[in-house]
Amino acid sequence: MIDPMFFLLRAHDNDGYMFPEYHADSFESWVKLDKRKVNLNFTPRRKLDLSYTYDGYLIASSRFVEYCKKNSLIGFEFISLNSSKFYVVKAIETVSLKENNASSFIEYHQFHEMYSEYFEVVCPTSSDFILDFKNDFAITELKFGTGNQKSGEIFVRGSVGEKMKTEKFKGLFLEKC
Repeated sequence: MIDPMFFLLRAHDNDGYMFPEYHADSFESWVKLDKRKVNLNFTPRRKLDLSYTYDGYLIASSRFVEYCKKNSLIGFEFISLNSSKFYVVKAIETVSLKENNASSFIEYHQFHEMYSEYFEVVCPTSSDFILDFKNDFAITELKFGTGNQKSGEIFVRGSVGEKMKTEKFKGLFLEKC
């Protein structure tokens, strides 16, 4: 049966950059970061179960990873950092943007010719996406935020989100869609 309810996964920032040398305050200073790269020596400053770096990487504690494995949740890949208590989280399945969505509030600012991408993309809502994913978690193809801080919106199946709420993970928030 398809789960009709979804949550947006939200997490606090962890007060750090995976790659501080790629920090950009403005469109002019933006050097695009290849998000396939991971700094295995990264250590989050804040010890949360789920958090984002300032440059858009989702970081999970070993507690969160074990919970996902124990409950056979599908949709995340975990890359172990050298600090064995933390992992970089990569969502496997993507969610597409609805085409010609006249009710969308998404704003696109400052197109960068060299990267063929906007420097800033803001104001997404769940109604902007086709929520027909098969896994427990899925990420939007379109990334939101500014510069290298952009990251995809992560959706969670409703039944999975309800179970996750009972765990009281530090740093994790689920916003009902």
